[in-house]
Amino acid sequence: MKVLIISVWYPSKVNPFPGVFVKEFAGAIAAFAETVVLNVIPVEKEDIKLCGLSDVMEDKVRVVRIYYRKVPLVHKITGIFQYLKGLKYLKAQGFKPDLVNAHVNYSAVPAILSAYTASTPLVITEHSTEFLKAGGPGFLAGKIYAAVANKANLIMPVSRYLLEAMKPYNKRAVYQIFPNIFDPAVFYYKKDSSPGEEKKLLFVGALIERKGLDFLLKAFAGVEQKNIILNIVGEGPKRREYEELAKKLEISTRVNFCGHKEHKEIAELMQGSDLYVHGSSSETFGCVLMEAMACGLPVAATRVGGVPEVVDEDSGILVPFGNIEAFKAAIQNILSNPGKYNRLKIAQSAFNRFSRLKAGVRLHEIFKKVIETSLTGEAAKK
Repeated sequence: MKVLIISVWYPSKVNPFPGVFVKEFAGAIAAFAETVVLNVIPVEKEDIKLCGLSDVMEDKVRVVRIYYRKVPLVHKITGIFQYLKGLKYLKAQGFKPDLVNAHVNYSAVPAILSAYTASTPLVITEHSTEFLKAGGPGFLAGKIYAAVANKANLIMPVSRYLLEAMKPYNKRAVYQIFPNIFDPAVFYYKKDSSPGEEKKLLFVGALIERKGLDFLLKAFAGVEQKNIILNIVGEGPKRREYEELAKKLEISTRVNFCGHKEHKEIAELMQGSDLYVHGSSSETFGCVLMEAMACGLPVAATRVGGVPEVVDEDSGILVPFGNIEAFKAAIQNILSNPGKYNRLKIAQSAFNRFSRLKAGVRLHEIFKKVIETSLTGEAAKK
């Protein structure tokens, strides 16, 4: 089996962090099929030297990247032509996929437009937050999705919550939920041999409004236990605002803004923490929750989007977004009853549900069935 993954996001020189979830999908199916990723990346003027095409092997996956100059307002349209250029390159290289897996519906557009892949079975993995916005992705984007979905053999939203948000735009499409994936070689349970008296809370994510850091900081400020610290990993436009809020709440000595960290560093922080906290107002899935659980961390988070599909009562407590008292109580409850949440069992559950190893088997079976069904359909037409 040969699989072509087309993605808007994939770790690159411009964006080393975004798209790691796509990388996990690629790594999962690469264990069973020859896998190529086509990634088109718009770059700002300062990165113009990167423009061009690269073709490299990364972790047993062939990755073809095309960097192009980002032009405001039209870079998505330009991106479509760059994707078509990439498909033409792969055709010239002799790579003929048995299946195309597009990550987010925008990436499926060039696969449908190109004669090289137009008749190839198409699976769309959807994890875009665009469908969760008030009013959805917008009129034009909604129409484009509806048209693309009609061409897809299967659409795989990462959560039931996202599926329900997508369905109104195309009720006739074939859907199957397929959750995000983590790498168990990076995120795994590691027993802390010398737990200290100080409790450590951890948050990982972009410092943007949707991630609810103000909500989290206010809840943390009200927690009765004072021998706890909160490590905040991530960068974003609201960092200074949140640092000022921590000072105003008089908790700045117990809150550490750690900046950006690589995945292995994040895993180490998770393994050495006591509780993962997440106050987001919207999530299609919540990859970082899955990764924290893989490290055995119990979770206190908001009951929004796809989060209830990741965190159950054995792995943590979910609260309504904006309810500071409930969030504070959840943090206190978990810290006061560490024996209630078995870290090893939390990690094992996450491994069985979301690990790359388990997901690869399921992906291979799904893709194989799509290809077989497509071939049967073509034969029937003849």
